[in-house]
Amino acid sequence: MAVTIQMIGEKEFKIKAHGYDQDEVDEFLDEIADEFEDMENKIRELSARLAEAQEEAEAAAQAPAPAQPARPESSYASQEESIRNMIINTQRVCDETLANAQERSEEMVKEASEQAGRIVADAHSETQQLEDEMAALRAAALDFRARFQRLIDDQAQILKTEGELFKKK
Repeated sequence: MAVTIQMIGEKEFKIKAHGYDQDEVDEFLDEIADEFEDMENKIRELSARLAEAQEEAEAAAQAPAPAQPARPESSYASQEESIRNMIINTQRVCDETLANAQERSEEMVKEASEQAGRIVADAHSETQQLEDEMAALRAAALDFRARFQRLIDDQAQILKTEGELFKKK
């Protein structure tokens, strides 16, 4: 069923608790109805213009075509030569454009390859730097562990020695 402007204007909605604002809904429906009306007017106007254009086209089709003056054979030859030249020029421009595009694509590939090489070299350099830092941290951790172990051993020795002081003899 097609919606009409009248149907939009007459539509009533049930009111429920916590429902939509009725004034806001009515305003929106009015805007829709106005848009429908504008569209229908435009459709009528365009339909009238189309009918008028069709009538003019039919009238033009029924009117006799004006006679074309006879052209000399040399005119056809010059037109043919002009067309050939245009085709040759078009082909030349196409070839030049293709060559330029090929050249540019090769430059872009070269630049991308160089950039990729730089990125890989930077990544290798950063990896080596991180590996060196990890090795230094491992060495520092081993050194700390060894010193801490010596400290614990020394403290254990002190406790052992002091423990002997408190023993009865």
